[in-house]
Amino acid sequence: MKVLGSARIAVALFCFSLLILPTTALATDYYVAPSGSDANDGSQTRPWRTIAHADSALTVGGSATCTASSGWFSESGVGACVHFATGTYTSGYVETHKSGLSANQKVVFLSDTKWGAKLVINSGAETMFRMETDFAEVVGFEVTTSISAVNQSTYGFQPNGSSNSILSNRIHDIATSTCADDGGAGIASAQADTNTKIIGNSVFNIGPGGANSPGNCRTVRGIYMTHPAVIQNNLVYRNSENGIDAAPGSVVSNNTVFNNGGYGTGNNGWSASSPLLCCQPGTPLSGIGDCIATLGGGAITITNNICINNGASNSTSSLHSCGIYNRHQDSSNALIANNLIRNDNTGNNAAGGIACGNALPVSVGTNPGGLISSNLTASPNFVNYQANGGGDYHLQLGSLAISAGTTKCALGGVSPCTPTADFDGVLRPAPLSLGAYETLQSSSLPDAPSGLTALVQ
Repeated sequence: MKVLGSARIAVALFCFSLLILPTTALATDYYVAPSGSDANDGSQTRPWRTIAHADSALTVGGSATCTASSGWFSESGVGACVHFATGTYTSGYVETHKSGLSANQKVVFLSDTKWGAKLVINSGAETMFRMETDFAEVVGFEVTTSISAVNQSTYGFQPNGSSNSILSNRIHDIATSTCADDGGAGIASAQADTNTKIIGNSVFNIGPGGANSPGNCRTVRGIYMTHPAVIQNNLVYRNSENGIDAAPGSVVSNNTVFNNGGYGTGNNGWSASSPLLCCQPGTPLSGIGDCIATLGGGAITITNNICINNGASNSTSSLHSCGIYNRHQDSSNALIANNLIRNDNTGNNAAGGIACGNALPVSVGTNPGGLISSNLTASPNFVNYQANGGGDYHLQLGSLAISAGTTKCALGGVSPCTPTADFDGVLRPAPLSLGAYETLQSSSLPDAPSGLTALVQ
């Protein structure tokens, strides 16, 4: 018998060990396409057809990077990356159950082209996409419904677990026919969601609009979170009532929120002791068309947001509409700072403002400490403001919103509390600008330099 040398034995053992390593140690990519089949293996050449099957069939592997084929998105710490090709996916109620193993082994459902994968819900369930998961993300989808009946398809995304994320989706035209008895929202809390991140989404046309609708749609919002969440860099507009509702302990920063409240026009003629107060005397209301409303006191950070044209204009529903409405009288643990709040962007100087619970002037408790400060009422000077969402909401050069932000967080709240990049993925240098976009983005490449000479040595 021929005896192998020690070096050859070592190589043979190494090769054998590679054969028996578990596949879960490797990065796992799966693929879904409108032309696929759930009988396939989920590979790039044999993609699956539905979200439901991908959710049930995937295996969470080792931590790796998930990158969109078009290059628009890339994230590390992913254990399973499910790529969705461009096209329309018509589906009934969607519920995912496959969780990631940790923050460094997430499950990601990714549209390979931003808003290229369009999910159209055609079932009668109240919630369209429910995440019964932990450490899962849904990224870059367009989500809407073909259902307009009462209490059917009235909520878009509904996370119901820990550490889920809803990133860079386009969520629109939900509950548009008749006001739902149980309300509605583009993104809403479930009973058990914690540590949810809602970042970089476009949420619009949630609930019916028009001058006479908001009074009957008091609970149809853009984003409605009853548990602490991080809500950043979102464009929220043309929703029946409030743009954003947030719970104590949340972070609401660098959002651009406009024309909410029955697609309101502002101009409600508020008179207040300060241009930053708009408290309506009498019984406190939950608000019709607030830009941002809180669901109670606590360590909540509301900073660097732009609020424009929020509040319905008809007499029935204009009993209360403000820029930022803090329902809790004691705001000692809240930070409401460096926001730009204005009812109308057309120059009529009708400033919105910050309201408070119980219809009193803003109360910040026994330790105000500048917790409500540095808020602006000037025009943001968007590149092209359009109330219907068809404009360009980057900031013009010279806008007072540029570099007007803060990185301060509510005492005892989430930190850091501001995003590192904007809606476009552009890094935010300090001091941050207000709203979802950091600055004006050029739509063309610069001219090539001319008149240069080379020195050859």
